[in-house]
Amino acid sequence: MPYSILYIWLGYTLKNNWQAIGEAAGPYIKPIIIAAVVLTVAYIVYKIVRKPSHEAAYGDEGERSTAHQLRYLGSEYRVLHNRQVRAGGGSQQFDHIVVGPNGVFHIDSKHWSGEVRFTAQGVERSKEGSHQGDPTAQLYRHEHVLKELLRDGGVQADLVGVICFTHPHCELVGSSPAFLTVKVDRLLHAIKTHKPKKPLSAGQVAGIERLIKEHSSVPH
Repeated sequence: MPYSILYIWLGYTLKNNWQAIGEAAGPYIKPIIIAAVVLTVAYIVYKIVRKPSHEAAYGDEGERSTAHQLRYLGSEYRVLHNRQVRAGGGSQQFDHIVVGPNGVFHIDSKHWSGEVRFTAQGVERSKEGSHQGDPTAQLYRHEHVLKELLRDGGVQADLVGVICFTHPHCELVGSSPAFLTVKVDRLLHAIKTHKPKKPLSAGQVAGIERLIKEHSSVPH
């Protein structure tokens, strides 16, 4: 593009003497080449050293889908991604934690396909499903750590565990008796419509976010 602009400009300037365009362009060629090299190197360095956003850098496909949805919660909610939280002598890694006026939500993303059926006896899975294990097991450990953290901080707030299923071919049947189970397109609705026992003020929301940050880190 710079070469094209240069030669168009020189051609317009030289008019009938366009045969001398090669000689006229000579003094400009070297600076253009140097500028092109510098810009190319600068772009490569930028791509290497720049810090990607939480959403782009964080987790697998399911976790990124959840993070994308959480961007639209609203300013009254504080969202933390990929936190290793320490409390009560234990430590757990959380996909997402949301603190809002209606409670503290810890969210685990599952990019599972096939049917997932919740029963009183546990979780049943279709044979063709791309998942394994009980998705609620991790949330019990998460809840224990967050309960200990809030208790140590003298904070009373609703604590809500959420299992967010992000695969478009996942079918949920029934629900967990202990946690919210939602598809990713219903996640924001599930959070915003939760009715807490005791609403939190904006100051309390900020205080809980600060408490979690002080007792957590982002794994590398």
